[in-house]
Amino acid sequence: PSHARTIITRLTSTAPSTNLYNRTAFRGRVQEVLADPEMDPVHAIIYCDINDFSYINEKFGYPAGDRILKDFGSMFLRKGKRCFACRIHSDYFLIYVNGQSEEQVIAKLKSWSKVFVEHQSKVYPGIDIQLTNGVYFLRRGEHDIALAMDNANLARKQAKAEQNSLYCICTDELRAKRSYEQTIAGEIQTAIRDNKIEVFLLPKFSLEGRRVIGAEALARWVNDDGTYRSPADFIPILEKTGHITDLDFCIYTNVLQTLRNWKKKGIPMVPISVNFSKHNNSFAKFDERISRLAEQYGVDGRFLELEVNEAMLAADQLSASSSIKDLQRRGFTITLDDFGSGNESLSMLITAPVDHVKISRNFLKNIGTSRAEQEYVRCMCDMIASVHKEAVFEGVETEEQAEFLHSCGFTTAQGYLFERPMPIAEFEKKYLKKA
Repeated sequence: PSHARTIITRLTSTAPSTNLYNRTAFRGRVQEVLADPEMDPVHAIIYCDINDFSYINEKFGYPAGDRILKDFGSMFLRKGKRCFACRIHSDYFLIYVNGQSEEQVIAKLKSWSKVFVEHQSKVYPGIDIQLTNGVYFLRRGEHDIALAMDNANLARKQAKAEQNSLYCICTDELRAKRSYEQTIAGEIQTAIRDNKIEVFLLPKFSLEGRRVIGAEALARWVNDDGTYRSPADFIPILEKTGHITDLDFCIYTNVLQTLRNWKKKGIPMVPISVNFSKHNNSFAKFDERISRLAEQYGVDGRFLELEVNEAMLAADQLSASSSIKDLQRRGFTITLDDFGSGNESLSMLITAPVDHVKISRNFLKNIGTSRAEQEYVRCMCDMIASVHKEAVFEGVETEEQAEFLHSCGFTTAQGYLFERPMPIAEFEKKYLKKA
């Protein structure tokens, strides 16, 4: 019976693939050691993952991947109460480490990481297997293990974002940043419901004659005191959390209302472009949703320009291309936004179902002083023209830039040289007149 109980305990507290603790047993074990007066003063939870693990599975097969997981887990077996681990899922692990100092804990992390990486590089030559770790040091008297695990994962994500970083320690600043991000993500729906999201329009100009030929819709978040939050304070966060899709369709709906109002007032309409994030790929019928809303507001697709970036097209090329092609067939203009900022710009340029290509402002910075930069821009835009797409320049800030682009035969640009973003009513008053 005693032997049977031992087996049952082991089976219910460990994961069979690695013989490490399961999540529940890990949390319980951490609680025990935190209460143990014999432990060293520093307690740390480390959240670890093996980088590009899916690639290892694809290249060497799942049995090889399983061996790598067991190799990693074996480093934490029979270490006693001062170091033990849990496999969460896939290639994600939680590790508890006890030590005399934070420096000692980090030294242990570096040591096992070095041993693991060097061993795997010998077994699988040509594969650069690396680890990413998030470290959270528990404070004296802190017993919320779930929160500690979450904080370690937060640090892991930060380390991942920094790239080529073995570890990141969760700091008060990092936690405050996460708290702010959670606040923004939690408030966006309320802001949309309470009409706190306002659309500003950034005019697009013809370089020949400097006429307004369209506009780009931009989001502004209105504070309770009437001031505006900077887009830099919320758009990256909404993009990161996935809530950007709510904002995208809020802006799109407002643009549809604006175009319908212009139509009713007899105001000559100009196309308005709306940005859509890669997260919209999660909608199986994204194209139908776009079309249905346009029909609902009675707006012709030719007055709508949909700006998509390389990340959206690259996220699921087959699905995205199908949706975008369908929208093109329905009369919508498609623009590839921020061309040149991604890794697949050139290959995507040939295959992407887009009508316009918006050139990143980075390419304009030095064209006034560098002949090489000028020639590069000329060649790039000749290439765009060769695949029957129109180049649009954003971020034009000087007359020298505008004159250079015009001399090269380019026709459309936007930027602070011409105009800054403005409320819709101001755009109407300044640039649109009733027929």
